[in-house]
Amino acid sequence: MSDINTASMLERPLSSVLAFAGALPFIAGAALRMLDIETLAFNLLTTDLIATYSLLILSFMSGVHWGQHLHLAAAWRTWLPLTSNLITVLAWFSFLLFDFVTLCAVMALGYALLLGIDRRLHSERIINDVYLLMRTRVTTLVIVCLIISAIAG
Repeated sequence: MSDINTASMLERPLSSVLAFAGALPFIAGAALRMLDIETLAFNLLTTDLIATYSLLILSFMSGVHWGQHLHLAAAWRTWLPLTSNLITVLAWFSFLLFDFVTLCAVMALGYALLLGIDRRLHSERIINDVYLLMRTRVTTLVIVCLIISAIAG
């Protein structure tokens, strides 16, 4: 039985495994908030853990879009770097200016916008079905975790 699970795991694209592993801090953060655990080791606040990780991953995902523009047609060459930079900068300003609940809402919106861009890229056959399905699942999970983190605690 374990050989089947191992073989199945090896057949998945590395990007899918890494994407779902990348969602683990969101899950942990939401769980900590639900358990009303506000402070972790070294006086790290759970809200800071969630906020900084969310900003990091949103910036990374925006960077993925920025990098894609280098190999695409003229319209995408302008649109992708502009939207990815705008989403990142707005998320950063939100991180600096807003309370945790508002920040979670802004981050959730940012992830939804990035997924919307991926859906558009998919409709033009720039990204494949497997990638879009993985992104939809992980983004949905992340957004749910951000909502839980915002309302819990």
